[in-house]
Amino acid sequence: MLTGLVGMTLFGNSAIAQPVVSNVVIASTDSSATISFDTDIATTALVDYGLTATYGTQDSSITLLMSHSILLDSLAENTTYHFQLTVEDDLLNQTVTPDSTFMTNDVTGPQISNLVIVTTDSSATLTFDTDEPSKSVIDWGLTAVYDST
Repeated sequence: MLTGLVGMTLFGNSAIAQPVVSNVVIASTDSSATISFDTDIATTALVDYGLTATYGTQDSSITLLMSHSILLDSLAENTTYHFQLTVEDDLLNQTVTPDSTFMTNDVTGPQISNLVIVTTDSSATLTFDTDEPSKSVIDWGLTAVYDST
């Protein structure tokens, strides 16, 4: 077998087109992602994924389909994952997509630490750290009703 043309594999005197992957869509939550995509012919599908482009984890579907959807679960929240798709038709023609990334959702609010309150007769200054970039609003007042912002 010689590979001489882009997207084509040569067998003897005939050229066979590689499967084409299209319409890749990633739907992620805080702990999972579903990678959906189409192929122009029926193929099996394999997803290599991980925290780097060396991947380390695989999930697959061995059913020959043209519309694919693979669920990746037990993922970490607010994390970027790399992935690569490999599809193969019934004649063993294979297409491997380039490395791509997706990010799981962040559903945990910022954690406040190192709170310091300095007061004077007419003011109060609050300083604190958060474990992620965030916008801060301080509600305050003479009672727990907090009538000022």
